[in-house]
Amino acid sequence: MKRRQRRAPACLLLGGSIQMCPIPRPFAALPCLRLDLSPKLPSLMPTLLDKIEANAAARLLLPENRLPAQELARYQNFLKVETHRLKIAHRGGLGGHEVCQGRAAMFDVLLRYILQAVMQNAPEVKGVKLPPFALVAIGGYGRAELNPFSDIDIMFLHDGAMVVRGKPLPCFSALLDGLLYTLWDMGL
Repeated sequence: MKRRQRRAPACLLLGGSIQMCPIPRPFAALPCLRLDLSPKLPSLMPTLLDKIEANAAARLLLPENRLPAQELARYQNFLKVETHRLKIAHRGGLGGHEVCQGRAAMFDVLLRYILQAVMQNAPEVKGVKLPPFALVAIGGYGRAELNPFSDIDIMFLHDGAMVVRGKPLPCFSALLDGLLYTLWDMGL
């Protein structure tokens, strides 16, 4: 029986420029964007990831001044199409573990587009220089083992500059609300 490697939680850095890099241990600095699922995926997986990215680029870019909460159908349709793509790939021979990794990649892309839309279009956040922060995927999602119907466990990680006297800055509060209310309204 083969043992699966444990992965560190993944994260998206959206408080500055988005970069690709390995996930460091310990989590002293988290400047990374997880799109590197595993170097040992079957040959079908890179094609699948490319299709998820291409579909997101075509469907998830919002018009200017539109908030994610106003575009729920767009995000739900993306999830429906990508979930169907994963079902077809699974029926075609893709393993269950790879399907779970594909679901994690699908949510990575979705969260990235939602956060970028909030940062570009929410009045409280638009044009504000945010301190560095990370959106960290934890649990099964962080290990890229996101089973169908699993919950999405995420954590905002920051150095404390986003909170003053125990209260989040208005820009951080708007960012949190923009993401979390959108996910809640989508039924996630």
